[in-house]
Order: sequence, then C-alpha cells, then structure tokens
Amino acid sequence: MRERRRNPEMLFSRAKLRGTMWITVPLRSSAGRIAAAWTRCLGGVFGRTAAAQAAAWTLCLCGVFGRTAAAWTLCLGGVFGRTAAAQAAAWTLCLCGVFSHLSGVSGLGVNELLYFRIISPKDIGYIFSAAPAKDFGGDFTSSYEEILLVPAEPADGCSELRNKDDIEGQVILLERGGCSFVCKARQVEEAGGKAVLIADNAVDNDSQYLDMIADGSTAKPSIPALFLLGRDGLMIRRSLQRQAMPWAVISIPVNVSSLASFPLKQPPWTLW
Repeated sequence: MRERRRNPEMLFSRAKLRGTMWITVPLRSSAGRIAAAWTRCLGGVFGRTAAAQAAAWTLCLCGVFGRTAAAWTLCLGGVFGRTAAAQAAAWTLCLCGVFSHLSGVSGLGVNELLYFRIISPKDIGYIFSAAPAKDFGGDFTSSYEEILLVPAEPADGCSELRNKDDIEGQVILLERGGCSFVCKARQVEEAGGKAVLIADNAVDNDSQYLDMIADGSTAKPSIPALFLLGRDGLMIRRSLQRQAMPWAVISIPVNVSSLASFPLKQPPWTLW
C-alpha cells in the first residue's frame, strides 16, 4: 500500500465588507486554526479606532502569516499611514508576500476536498471534510440529503463485512490499516455500499490528509472513496458508541460555498 502525506491548503470563503467590496479570507491553515483570529481581525480593521485596528491585526497576523513578517510590516505601515498612495503601495507588497507564501504550501486545494454534514447524532452535528482517492473510485453523481453513515464490521474492512444488511445502499465508515485502500473500497462495493470513508488510524491526526493511491490491482472499485482525518473518525465512532447508535445520519456532498455559516459549523477540534 503506497501513501503520500500532504498538508491541507487553506480553505477559503468570501466575506462581504464595506458594502460592495469582497475579499477572500482564509479560514483554516496547515499552520494554525485561525477562524476566530480572522473574526477579530476584520472587526478591528474596519473599527473606529487605530488602537482597535492594531490589536485586531496583531491577533490575526500572529496566527495567519507568521512567516511573512516583512511583507506584513510593510502592509501595516500603509494601513495606518496618512496617504492613500502609501496604503496602496503597502497593500500591494503585503499581498504579494502573502500569496507567494501560500503558493509554496503543498496541500489540498479547495476543490479537492469533499464535505459532508452529520445530522444525527446532534452532538457531532458539524460539517466534515474528506479527500477523494487519487486514482481510483468514482464521483458522487447524486446529492444525498439524508443517508446513513455505517461503521463497518470489522472496522478495517479487510475481510468480508459482517453487517451487510446495514451496509447496502449506505455510506460506510472504515479504519485505515490492515490492507490497501483499494481492497477496503472493493469490500464495501461488493456489499452494496454507495461510498466509503476511510478514517486514518492515527487518531490524533486533525490536519494531515493522505493520497489514497491504487495498489496495482486491475479490479478497481467504482464507488466514491474518501480519506477522513483520524480525529474526525474517532469523534464520530466515539459519539455513536456513547449513545449506542449503530450509525449516523449524514448529508453528502455539501456545497460549502453557499453556506455563510460554514466557518462556525466545522468541528471545534480542527479549529484550535
């Protein structure tokens, strides 16, 4: 089984500021969890006092672009400068530094992640992200407003699944390890599953996605196969076990670009 680790690139959303002006705001980075920092930042930047702006920018910049201090220093000099020309020049230098830094971060682009929402149990009613397999599996051709997320038995899915009656027509949750990703997805497909989520067996992993790559076998599964962060998989299984529930109810895929509240609906353990 071949695997390659890669860091998640920032997820993006748009925030409407000052009426008609739109800016792109990073919501989560591989270096830190910064949604709250951005909230404080934007509130302060467009506040009424220079002190509020300075405090907000300090909070924001420490968590976001710690590696582009020089560019941000120039930026702040312009933001709090007295002339429009100085501000424009500083912002240009700032943005060049910021996006040069971002372009050097290897990871998942926003269009490379797929999202799903847990409807039940409600204590984990968040929007989760998962990474589609690199060179096997299919795409979602339909959107499921309510479909079951069923933990497989055995959990690694490396042998014949014992709970086939529950699996047919549903999305299946497996754990990484024991056999190849392709083997796991094939077991689910043969049992009639619609798709498979394979959670990392490193349960403290809350940011590192894996490239799920074919194992060289000729019979590749055609159902969607997605990699789920280990911490997410653990929290889902733990919630189900605590409430003695055999499965979760999810909506998949979810179009987060249409959800203004998306930053607030992510699992809290991935934000901080």
